[in-house]
Amino acid sequence: MSSCRDWLTTLWPASYRGVSFQVEMDSGEYGKRVQVHEYPNRDAWYPEELGQKARHHRLTAYLASDTIEAELSALLDVCTLQGAGTLVLPLLGARRAICLEAKTERRKDKHGYVAVNLIFVEDPGIGAAPYPAPFYAGRVVRAAEALVAAMETAFASQYEALTSAGGLFSRPPDHIIAAVAGEIETIAAAVEAERVSASLATRSAAEAAQGLIDLYAAAPALAEGDVVPIGTSVDIASIPAAIMTAVTAFRVAAAPNAAAKVLKHAAAALPLESPAAATLTIPATTGVVAHRVADLVRRTGVTAIATAYSEAIVDVIFETRSAAIQARADVADLFDGIIAVATRQEELQVLIGLRNAVIEFISRTITDLAPVIEVSASRSMPSVWWAYRLYADAARAEELIARNGASHPSFMPSPLEALAR
Repeated sequence: MSSCRDWLTTLWPASYRGVSFQVEMDSGEYGKRVQVHEYPNRDAWYPEELGQKARHHRLTAYLASDTIEAELSALLDVCTLQGAGTLVLPLLGARRAICLEAKTERRKDKHGYVAVNLIFVEDPGIGAAPYPAPFYAGRVVRAAEALVAAMETAFASQYEALTSAGGLFSRPPDHIIAAVAGEIETIAAAVEAERVSASLATRSAAEAAQGLIDLYAAAPALAEGDVVPIGTSVDIASIPAAIMTAVTAFRVAAAPNAAAKVLKHAAAALPLESPAAATLTIPATTGVVAHRVADLVRRTGVTAIATAYSEAIVDVIFETRSAAIQARADVADLFDGIIAVATRQEELQVLIGLRNAVIEFISRTITDLAPVIEVSASRSMPSVWWAYRLYADAARAEELIARNGASHPSFMPSPLEALAR
C-alpha cells in the first residue's frame, strides 16, 4: 500500500538571497516568442520561432512575527540589490532570478503580518546583452568535447558489461565480435554513401574518404580490441575514438556546408531502436548479447556523427534565415532521436548540453541574417532595375537572378524573392 506524500515536509522553504519568507501563492509564466509573418494576397502565413520568452514568477509572500520590521527591511534590501540572486520556490526549488517588483501590503486587523507581492524574472546567465556568435561557437566546441569524453566512458562500461554478460564469457564469442565489426562497417558505409553524393573537390574527396576507408577496414580488428590506425591517427584501440576520428577527418576535409549535409543524412540512415532493459537477465543467450552490443555500437556511431555535425554547423554559412531556421529544426530532430534512446543520466546531460549549445548558436546567427521578402511590380522588370531599387547597388543583380532562377536577366519573375537588406 502506497503512502501519501507529506507536503509540508517536502516543499522547499522559500527565500531570496538567503532571506526567508512564507508563500501564500505563486505562479509562473512560460512560453515562446513567435513572430507571425502575414503576406498580402496570400492565404498562408509563417510563424517564425525566436526562442523562449523570459520566465517570470509571481509570488504572494508574507511575513508574520514580532520582529517583522527587521525581516521586512531585510527582504526589501535584497530585492533591490543589483544583479541576480538565488530564488528558492516551494515546489520548483532554486534558480537564479532578478526581482522586478516588491509591493508590500499591511492591514490594520492583521498586526504583525505583512503581505509582499513579488515579481521575479529568471536570469539565464548570458549577461547584459547577447554575446557575439563566436562566443556561442566556442560553447558548441566545449560541449562537443564533453560529449566525446562522456561517450568514451559510457561505451567502455556498457561494452564490458555486455560482452562479459555477468561473467559468462572470458572472451566474447566470435559471432558477438562479428556483430560489432558489422555495425562498425555499417556506420562507415553510411557516411561514405552520403559522401559519394556530395560535390567535393578531388583532393578533398580523397582526404575525406581515407578515414572512412580505414575505419571500415579496421572494423574486425577494433572488434577484437586491437590497436589500429585511422587516417593520420595511430594506436587507436577504442571503438568510439575510432569512429569519432574517422568522421572528424571527413568533416575537416569537406567544405562545412557539404559536411553538415552529409553527416545529417548519414545519421538519418542509421535508425536507432528503443532502449532495452538496462541490465541483462542472466543467463543471457549469446544472440541477445550480440544484438545489444551491436545496438550500443550503433548508438555510439550516431552520437559521434551528431557531434561532428554540430561542429560542422559552426562553420556553415547560412544564406537566409529560412535556411538557418531549418538547420535549427534539423539539429533538434537529430538530437531528440538520440536522447530518446539514451540509457544513462550522464549521457542525457551532455547530449542535451550539446543540443542546446548548437541551437543557441544558430539562434544567435539568425539575428544577423537578413530576412527574405517577396516583392512585385505591375510589369516584369530587369534584374539591374530591381537591384538598384532594393539595394541601390546594381552589382547585386546577379544575386537576384540566382535566387529566383531567372532564365534571362531582362525578365525577372513577379513576384520575386530578395533579401531585405
